[in-house]
Amino acid sequence: MDKTRLERIRQKAEEYETRRDETIRLQEQEKQARLERIRQKAEEYEREKQQHEAWNDHIQAMQETYGLSEAEMKTIILEVEQEEGEKTLPQSEVLETDTYQQLKKLFFSPKGRIKRGTFGMSIIATVMFQAIISSIASKGLAPLGVFALVAIYSQIVLFIKRFHDLDKSGGYAFLSLIPVINFIVFLYLLLFPGTDEPNRFDEDP
Repeated sequence: MDKTRLERIRQKAEEYETRRDETIRLQEQEKQARLERIRQKAEEYEREKQQHEAWNDHIQAMQETYGLSEAEMKTIILEVEQEEGEKTLPQSEVLETDTYQQLKKLFFSPKGRIKRGTFGMSIIATVMFQAIISSIASKGLAPLGVFALVAIYSQIVLFIKRFHDLDKSGGYAFLSLIPVINFIVFLYLLLFPGTDEPNRFDEDP
């Protein structure tokens, strides 16, 4: 009787080992299949990335070759896509997006250069914005300190890009934070023209 029981135990142990080995084999197959799918996805992503970069390089090259602005290039792309019957953004949305990007770059990006006229009008706009914010805050209608800081940051950005136009370091822009001196610096940037050719900061705007 003990031998019969031992035989059944041996058979059960073999069955258990077989099931365990089969489970391990299936798990390994699933792992390999998953890795293969990941590899394929990675290759697909890389191809799309390369195609996108090549597309951007071609567009940039054509833009530089024909001396086109970003807005003009977008208009040309839009016309081609419409001719091909592809779904595209309406012209008004393209222009709105372009205007938003230009304003965002003007007031929040310290890179590049701006001319005297753009500088003067933009500074006036930020000063008026600050005046409105101060008026609202003085009446206790809302805590608008964050907006005031945004306006100050925008002013510094404008000063930086104006100094860039004069081929000077943007670090001088922080003089705009000093009372009295800031007005002198403002007049200097407003009166003196920038370089008429590309400099170390950007092309002539």
